[in-house]
This record gives sequence, C-alpha cells and structure tokens, in this order.
Amino acid sequence: MSSTKFALGAIASLASSLLLLASPAAAASTVTPTAPGPGEVFTAGGQCSTTWTPATGSSWKNMTIELMTGSNLAMVSLAKVATGLDGTSSSDTTYTFTCPDVTLYSAVYFYQYTHGNEKDPTWTTRFTIQSASGESVDPPESEWICRRSSRYSCWYYHHHWYWFGQRSHDCCW
Repeated sequence: MSSTKFALGAIASLASSLLLLASPAAAASTVTPTAPGPGEVFTAGGQCSTTWTPATGSSWKNMTIELMTGSNLAMVSLAKVATGLDGTSSSDTTYTFTCPDVTLYSAVYFYQYTHGNEKDPTWTTRFTIQSASGESVDPPESEWICRRSSRYSCWYYHHHWYWFGQRSHDCCW
C-alpha cells in the first residue's frame, strides 16, 4: 500500500513539474526573437534591425546577437553585431545597426541570440540583405534534392549531402 502511495506521489510530482515546464513563465526564460520575419528585406549600408521578447531570470543579462548564414546544420557566423545586451529588459527589445555589404544579396541571413558562453541559442527566420541599388537573387539551392532507394535516402541541401540508412557512393557522391 505504501509503495502505491509513493508511486502515485511520484507521478503527481512529475506531472506538476511537466506543467511548470509548459507554463508561459517557463517559456519566457529564454529570449524569443520576433523580427525580422520571412520576407523582410534590408539594404546593405542601410539600417538592419532585430527585435525580441525579453527573457525572465538573470541568465540573459549578457546577450549576444550574431549575423549568421548557412544551412540549419552548418551555420556560419558572419559578425557579432551586438554584445552585452540585457535580454531581460522589457524597455530595450530592439537592436539596430548598419547592414553590412555582403557577397550574396539573398534571403540567406538570420540572427542567432545567445547568452553567457554562447548558451541556449535561439534564431530568427531568414531574411534578405539586398544591394544598395535594391538587387537580390533567390537563395541558391533553395530546394532539397532527394534520391531514394530501398536501402537509403540522400538529400543535398546548401552544398552538403545528408543521408539516412546505408550510404552508397552512387547515392551521395
């Protein structure tokens, strides 16, 4: 009987912990980027901006924002655009800076937010940086190339092959 009470107590404790994790307060313990969103375009040499919903707790008081590119599995930092920001401040939730001149004017850029030693990364969606004259191109290789057989599946995306199952040279190379 007492082991049953213990088991029920443990289940109730676990359930309340899971509810706490799913609560809005727990969700707000990290910064949530809100802009730029899909389709937003910035001009090289003009003003780039990003906004966020602040975090709760003190771990985001030293926030860094980086301009990034690359695939989701091979992200590349182009520049740290802001360091030492207070990601918990509700009065300061926008950062603006001069957009850099980039080599590819396309919708291949995003921001990565971190705190501390690059902990708990969170990202914006991809946006476009266009040339000063307003020119941009579609993202290169923006569609997955997929090959399948009964033994494997391969995908090529942003200059990288990914596979599931037994890799074969005639699939992925």
